[in-house]
Amino acid sequence: MMFTHNSNGNFCPISLSDLARSAEKANHYLAKIPEILGSNTNQFYSSLNQRNISGFVGEVLKHAIHATDQNFFPNPHPDGRPDLLNLSDPSVRHYFESTCYDTASLRPIREHLAPFRHGGVEIKCTIGDIRTASSYGIGQPRQAAITNLTYWAHHAHACDLLGCYYDFCPQTHGSPQIKAIFFARLDQSDWNKVSVGKSDKKKTSNTATNSLGKAKIKSGCLIYQDSHKDCLIRLGVKIS
Repeated sequence: MMFTHNSNGNFCPISLSDLARSAEKANHYLAKIPEILGSNTNQFYSSLNQRNISGFVGEVLKHAIHATDQNFFPNPHPDGRPDLLNLSDPSVRHYFESTCYDTASLRPIREHLAPFRHGGVEIKCTIGDIRTASSYGIGQPRQAAITNLTYWAHHAHACDLLGCYYDFCPQTHGSPQIKAIFFARLDQSDWNKVSVGKSDKKKTSNTATNSLGKAKIKSGCLIYQDSHKDCLIRLGVKIS
């Protein structure tokens, strides 16, 4: 299914045409990977479980963008941020190639990549907020039930956020499919206070976009699929 461009005046370093091509590539891969691995859609995505599917969709989109425009390079460190490094400036590319890898082991250097001093694009994905999420199984569309779009992170920091909204799609046997992509320049104040849990518990720190952050994201819709246009409008997304 093709994507509709949405002109909203927001600056995004990735062109809308490249972003649409990247989302189409990602959707094709998300639909085909169970078959490639000798599984079926429900088995494969159930094995990931909902907690990990959003991250998986983001990883697929990240690499699809890189395949479309190699000026955007996946951050090579597992703890690195942002997710995509913008290497379109030759001096930034030189810094990355000459400074960010250990010369002996060729391993990426965390101090130079978490964060990367020259920035880039952070990618976050959501299937949307649902009051009765436990009643929806993997592969079951949720567009009629979602009440908001919330993006989660480990850090409350300013970033250029590429927000992806996806849903399970019957036309691809219930695989997750990207339905809209947003861009917003978020400040630290656009995130809730970071929750770190108790010191004796194994809990990863996390935070989520607050009402200010959500409003910024909803005003920055770049592309969307017509199948979910009414859903997006209902949620307050600005569609031109």
